[in-house]
Amino acid sequence: MFILKKLTAALCAGAIALSAVAFVRSDIPAAYAASPDPCVSYSGNNLGAQNYNGNWSSVVQSYLTAESSGKLMRVQGDAVSGKILVEYYDSSFNIESRKLVNAELPVFGAFYSDGSNYYILSGQNNKNQNNSVEVFRITKYDKNWNRLGACGLKGANTTVPFDAGSARMTHDGKYLFVRTCHEMYLRGGVHHQANVTIQVDTSAMKITDSYTDVMNVDYGYVSHSFNQFIKTDGGRLVTVDHGDANPRAIILQKYPTSYSSGKFVPDYYHPCQTNELISLPGADGENYTGVTLGGFEVSSSAYLLAGTYNKYTGSVDNVFISCQPKNMGTPSLKWVTSYTRSSDSASTPQFVKISDSRFVVFWQSGSKVYYNEIDANGNKVGSAYSMNASLSDCAPIVSGGKIIWYTWNNGDVTFYTVNTSDISKNSSKKVTSGHVYTTKNASASNGTVTQTCQVCGHVEKFTTSTSFDAWWRLNA
Repeated sequence: MFILKKLTAALCAGAIALSAVAFVRSDIPAAYAASPDPCVSYSGNNLGAQNYNGNWSSVVQSYLTAESSGKLMRVQGDAVSGKILVEYYDSSFNIESRKLVNAELPVFGAFYSDGSNYYILSGQNNKNQNNSVEVFRITKYDKNWNRLGACGLKGANTTVPFDAGSARMTHDGKYLFVRTCHEMYLRGGVHHQANVTIQVDTSAMKITDSYTDVMNVDYGYVSHSFNQFIKTDGGRLVTVDHGDANPRAIILQKYPTSYSSGKFVPDYYHPCQTNELISLPGADGENYTGVTLGGFEVSSSAYLLAGTYNKYTGSVDNVFISCQPKNMGTPSLKWVTSYTRSSDSASTPQFVKISDSRFVVFWQSGSKVYYNEIDANGNKVGSAYSMNASLSDCAPIVSGGKIIWYTWNNGDVTFYTVNTSDISKNSSKKVTSGHVYTTKNASASNGTVTQTCQVCGHVEKFTTSTSFDAWWRLNA
């Protein structure tokens, strides 16, 4: 037989204080207390946000820009409701200043810097199909975030802007170009989704041309379009869309004429040049395609697209580079990885341009980020390298001889770098915001513990247990 014994014990104040030591931090980063509002942090994260191994992508919320002053500017579209978070860091990733920019229309679409000014793309829903509702707006700011003007589209065959896709911008001279997507007005009893293209004269902040109608690939139209990319080359637009129906392909389109007059929309006699980079199996309109797209760049000789493809097996995603010669000849598909186990499957990649002949593709597998240099024709250069890191929806930039991107996870912003001269060299730095507490004044009578921030003096209280019951068995 056995006997159960019980012990009821009260925790003394010293025991509570001892257990609270875990809340004390002595690792305050250098210059933390000198940073602007160091105790301000924002809930949320962008970890893996570039990865869309489901059906469709989403708008990019995270941006990094190198300023002429040598500072880095971080723009986060989803950190604060109704605001755009802007933070400035020095070249060593110490935060120097922070501001919140008022959002214009309710739905964030994209951010873009042309080197002289900033642009925010925003939108709003139009479920009633009201042609007087502004569904897309492009707002222009100077380098101090003073609002300089805006222009937009009303109605535009749009019920939901940025639906089931992304939004990206580029520019050439005074013209800004937008490639995005929308859910369209009811047609045949269905709200279909397709891409949208807009041209803006930024000197007058006036939309000079746009395409939001239903047509075919001759006019640059793709439906459904689950990811959108846009570049300029030789005065012509070059775009990539992830299509699941019309056409069911990863499709590259080169627009037929120069946009220098403020117009880009093709016509019957001058259609887009179109090549299917990957023709996809499955039924038209079946959302799952087995492909994700992560980056599109222009080299000296070709248009290069980075993505993943599992050949519709639904198991192992491998990274590819699609190379489309600029003369619109036959494209080629070149594999960067050759994973065979689902545990090694690659995430949607990021793709960065160092020069017209040097590029680097990044992908994540497990807890590591892998990367490989790519040449102007989409071929691998050397072997892949790896680092303990994460990708996000922040597209890497090149600044100060380094490739740089960041991840955000609540109070932590981590910057990752790869040396452009020797890409085997990489590093990271975590910048922590939020309160840094010391804990004291534990009370044995009611379990109250007081925490005081070492930086700003903010006080919080919490309670912990003051007694416990312990049971054990004795054999007899």
